[in-house]
Amino acid sequence: MLRTLLIIPFTLIVSIGSYTAGRTQEPATEAEQWRKAANLSYYPDLASVITAVRNETGKEKDPFSINRKLFRFLHKNYFTRYDENAKLGALFSHKTYNCVTAVYLYATVLDSLKLPYRLWMTPIHIYLTFPHRDREVTVELTNPEDGFDLRLNESNVVDILEKSKMITASERESKGDREIIREFLEQSKEISMADVPSILLYNQFVEFAEVEDSERAFYALSSSYKQSRVIKDIQKTLVAVSENYGYELVRTGNTDKLDLFLTEVEGIKNFPIKGYDEILQIFSAYSDKKIRSNQLTSTEKWVQRLREWFPKEPLYTNQLDDIEFEIAIARYNLQLSARRYSALFKLSLETYSRFPQKPQSKIMLDNSSMLFLNNLAIDGNMDEAIEFADSLYRHNADHPQFRESYLYVLAKKYDWVHRKNPVKLQELEKLASKASAVDPNHPMVKQMIANNYFLAAQPLMKKEKYKEAKVKILAGLDADPGHIGLLDALRMVNEVLELKNRAAKRK
Repeated sequence: MLRTLLIIPFTLIVSIGSYTAGRTQEPATEAEQWRKAANLSYYPDLASVITAVRNETGKEKDPFSINRKLFRFLHKNYFTRYDENAKLGALFSHKTYNCVTAVYLYATVLDSLKLPYRLWMTPIHIYLTFPHRDREVTVELTNPEDGFDLRLNESNVVDILEKSKMITASERESKGDREIIREFLEQSKEISMADVPSILLYNQFVEFAEVEDSERAFYALSSSYKQSRVIKDIQKTLVAVSENYGYELVRTGNTDKLDLFLTEVEGIKNFPIKGYDEILQIFSAYSDKKIRSNQLTSTEKWVQRLREWFPKEPLYTNQLDDIEFEIAIARYNLQLSARRYSALFKLSLETYSRFPQKPQSKIMLDNSSMLFLNNLAIDGNMDEAIEFADSLYRHNADHPQFRESYLYVLAKKYDWVHRKNPVKLQELEKLASKASAVDPNHPMVKQMIANNYFLAAQPLMKKEKYKEAKVKILAGLDADPGHIGLLDALRMVNEVLELKNRAAKRK
C-alpha cells in the first residue's frame, strides 16, 4: 500500500536525527542505487517472469482471460506474502509484495504483452483497471481471492476507509457513505507507469524518516521527486526534508556530505521556489565553515553554480555577492600573511572592480597598493615602482596617500640617481619635473628642485662663471631657502665676486 505519510504533515512524523552506522556507499551512489532499485527494468528476473507468463497464457487471445491467468500466476508464484513495507526486489527474493510493487510488476507484464490498462492512485492505495467490452475491470492485487474483477458497493469502500483510519466512525455517521465516496473519488487520480517508481521511492523515504535516518530519507525523497510529482504535497515535504538534513550537516560540520547534498539538490529540476531561501541559508553556513578552513576554490565554484541555478533576483544575488566578497577577504588575508604583495594588489584590484560598493574593498585596495609599492621600492625595483605609483596617481589623483607615495618613490629614485657617478643632471631634472607636476609645494619636491639648481651651479663655479652660478643658486634657494649646499655655495660665490669686484676697483 501507499504509506499513510502521504496525507499526514511531515512535521508530525519526522524528528530528524543522524545516521552513522553501516555506511558502505557515498550518499550520491546510494541515491543512484535506490533509483535503480525502484525500476523493474534493472532486475534480471523480470525477463524470466515475462517468459513464464507467455508460456502460461499460451495462444490465448482474449484480454480478459489473459488478465485472469496473469492474476492467478503472479499470486501463485510471486505474490505469496503481503507486507506494506515490501521492496521491489522482494518480489523475486522473498515473494513479498504490497499494492505498489504488485501493480508495477503486473502492469509491466501487460506492457510486454501489449495489453491496455489504467493505473489509479488514492490517498492510501494504487490499483489497476483494464477495458473489457463496455466497462473497466478492476484488478485489486492485494486481494488474492476476490481481487480480480472486483466489484465493490459504496458501503464496502467506506468500510475499507474506516478500517484504514482514513475516516472516523463519527465522520461516517455525520456525512454518510455517499458523501464520503464522493470526497474520496475527488482525491483519486489516474497515474502513469512513470509515476510508480516515484511512489516506491516515496515509501522508501517514509520508512527512513520513521527511523530518523535523515540522510537516506533525503536521498530517497529527492529521487522520488525527480521521477515524478504525482504525490500530494511532495514539494512541501521536499523543502522540509532538505532544510532539516542540510542544517544537520551544517551543525555537524560535515562539508564533504554538504557538497554531495548541494549537488543532489542542484540536480533537482524545478526545485520548489519556497526551498531556495533555506538552501541559500544552508549554503551560507556551509561556506562560512569552508572559508574559515581556507577551502576557497571549491566554495567559489559553488557560488558560481548557485548563480546559474538560482533565480536572478536581488534576494539571492545579493547574498551570493556577500559570500563571494567574504571569499575575497579570506584570499586577501592569505596573500597578506605570505607577503605576496604583487598578488595581493592584483587580488584587491579585482575585488574592488567587482565590488566597488563595498567600503572594505576600497580599504583593501589602498592598503595593498601601498604595500606593493613600498615593497618595490625596498627591493630596488625603482622604475617599476615609479610606473606603478604613476598609474595609481593617475587613477586616484585626489587620494592623498597615493600622491604621497608617488612623491616618495620619485624621491627614492632621485636619491639613487644622485648617488651615481657621474651625476646625470638631466635624469634628475625629469624626476623633479614629475614630482613638481604632482605637488610643487611639497617639501620633498622643493628639495629636489633646489638640489638640481645646486648641481647645475657646480660646473659653472668650476669654470669660474660665478655670476651664472649665482643665478642658479638663487633660483634653488627660492625653492628651498634652507638648502645647506646652496647656502654654502652662495656664500662662496659672493666672496669670490666680492674679491673680483675689489680687484677691479684697484685697477
